[in-house]
Amino acid sequence: STCVTGSYPSFNLDLIALWRFVLNAKDAQHSHNRMLMSDPVIDSNDYIDGALNLAIYGSYVEIPYINMLSTSFTMELWISRGNSYTKDSTAELTLTFTTSTAFYIGLIYGTKEFFDGFIDHVSITTRIKSTCEIVRDGSLIAYFAFTDGQAYVDSGPYGRNGTIMGSMYDAPGRVGGGGGQTPDMPNLIVFDADFSFAPFVSPSSIRNCVLMYLSGTSNISDTSKARPYLGTNSSGIIIAELPQENTDETPISIPANQWSHMALTVFVPPDMYYPAISTLPVFVTLASPLAGGNDSLIQAQPFDGIINEFYMWSRTLNASEVYALANPTST
Repeated sequence: STCVTGSYPSFNLDLIALWRFVLNAKDAQHSHNRMLMSDPVIDSNDYIDGALNLAIYGSYVEIPYINMLSTSFTMELWISRGNSYTKDSTAELTLTFTTSTAFYIGLIYGTKEFFDGFIDHVSITTRIKSTCEIVRDGSLIAYFAFTDGQAYVDSGPYGRNGTIMGSMYDAPGRVGGGGGQTPDMPNLIVFDADFSFAPFVSPSSIRNCVLMYLSGTSNISDTSKARPYLGTNSSGIIIAELPQENTDETPISIPANQWSHMALTVFVPPDMYYPAISTLPVFVTLASPLAGGNDSLIQAQPFDGIINEFYMWSRTLNASEVYALANPTST
């Protein structure tokens, strides 16, 4: 079995607290807000929109009282270690629970040992999550089903909805509904890591179309940091333009007006594309060439057709996982 498909509970089920650290330390569930302690910094560019910067020595956040008496729970968070460490290696990341007092992130209660680094997207759920749920939460960047007229809605764990640019219409999908596309689709933000993309596509035209486009900026007119990433050539052959102008041209063409499942899994560090912005996010746009890209083997023409069940993972997928995504009714 795999963890990429299946009926898993919503990320929000039994979620009692979620600190996204986007410009502030407020709880997205509106129950456990807290002022920042010792002036840590909220960075606007980090793994998921923003993060808590605890690189300043002595910075931490005190979380208000949460009654966890006789309660099962799951805590999830993203961390990135800084450059300096305390003498006690166990203090590199510390989540401190003390009897009848508060819960702290970033220090050992009663000591002067602090965590040096970044913390992002801290969640507390009052149930035990399964292994597959945790794998999903940690590696599914975004999932767009394109159903019920909600093409911009991300049904993944982070709910990072996209932005529709141009015209779009509902259409029958391979699974449920689909997105009929003329120019553009949501922008998604990712970082250098292993990545996997897996959509169903049904093109009206198979030649010279862009399925995915990478950019180092959300400014669609800035083409200096942008290029097509996945699309077709004039013969309808699938092309993936890999780092440093390496190109993978498959002998497979996409049939027109039929559903095909595509999966691309590869390691692509952004600095291979954009050396000047290797610490910044990469924006992923579906179905639109935006502007420019004339030096690409993929012609800068928008995708004309339907997209359905678009998954983006921050890890590679193996053959059995790709098979499960391509055959959702058989899993």
